[in-house]
Amino acid sequence: MSNKNNGSAASRAAALNKRVQALFVSAPANGTVNATNTTVAKPLAPPCATIACVTWNLAAESPTAKDAAFLEKLRRHDLVCICVQELEDLKPRRTPGQRAEAWTRLLAEKFPSKTHQIVADQSAGPVRLTVLQKKKSKLLKVEACATGDVACGIGNVLRNKGCAAAFLDLKVREGKTSATAKLLVVSAHLAAHAHKASDRDADYHRICRELLPQMPQQWGSHDLLDCVDGCLFAGDLNYRLDLPREEAERGALSGDFAALLEYDQLKNRKAAGCAFEDFFEGPIDFAPTFKFDPRSSTYDSSKKQRVPSWTDRVLYVPRGATKRSPELVLASYGSVDTRPSDHRPVVATFALRPRQTAPAPLDKRRAW
Repeated sequence: MSNKNNGSAASRAAALNKRVQALFVSAPANGTVNATNTTVAKPLAPPCATIACVTWNLAAESPTAKDAAFLEKLRRHDLVCICVQELEDLKPRRTPGQRAEAWTRLLAEKFPSKTHQIVADQSAGPVRLTVLQKKKSKLLKVEACATGDVACGIGNVLRNKGCAAAFLDLKVREGKTSATAKLLVVSAHLAAHAHKASDRDADYHRICRELLPQMPQQWGSHDLLDCVDGCLFAGDLNYRLDLPREEAERGALSGDFAALLEYDQLKNRKAAGCAFEDFFEGPIDFAPTFKFDPRSSTYDSSKKQRVPSWTDRVLYVPRGATKRSPELVLASYGSVDTRPSDHRPVVATFALRPRQTAPAPLDKRRAW
């Protein structure tokens, strides 16, 4: 009887371990991507902490509570990072504009103070980053936070392009053990226009260079990405498809995303080592997120006829060089069909789990 029970317990343990491992074999971990894909269907291998990261170019529009209803599904995550661009127009102002105030009220509605605490809220012109922590989380706690920003607009002075960033000291619990992690979160808006991919690369390198002296001193000072245990870099990165409009739209509407991605500027420039060479990204199994007619599923019908592209992305560095630091494991990656803007928001979710693999050094970066 004892051997039978032990064997049954061992079988159940093996089956459970197999299911947990399956969560992390590939990304997205749940093996499916749906149209909105803001959360995975099952818990992310408890007791791991989970993180959600949203990027949304609002095109100087104020979304309604219904437009932003998808944010409510993210409440269950221990940490939520919300990156928005074009929150306001570029009119100089001494105080937050009406749209910024409306956005603040909307976030308060979606993440009530009873359940969530804002641990970072940084603006850089119309770019904004808000990080919220679930108050009752037993798996993750923000111990300290610092913020920074970088201007990448005209003359590297105007903030129509650039980033807002947060440096988060996290305490992460897994089972009976705990660990610390230094997480960098960046909300960015890079140079526009299809032919300016090299300007976008330059914006990325400027952001990395200019955030370094704004980083907490105790994190280090030699290299931005070498000093962190993980990084989320999200925003309207503005990389386009190098294709004629008709061909890109045909592929987008037919769902032939793999063929389109061969012409994706970000993937190609990343592979060439021009920018983001140390970052990972989940499989793109959703339609190009830009540019739509407002309140429509029709790609740009204006005279400019912009090429449909995946301008809105969430990239990540999963682990640092510290052996005991946790690692980010992608769970889901997708877009949300909500239409107040000419962009679709993109959501990525992650598990922050104890490291399962030995730390690997980041690729050698070119001198900036």
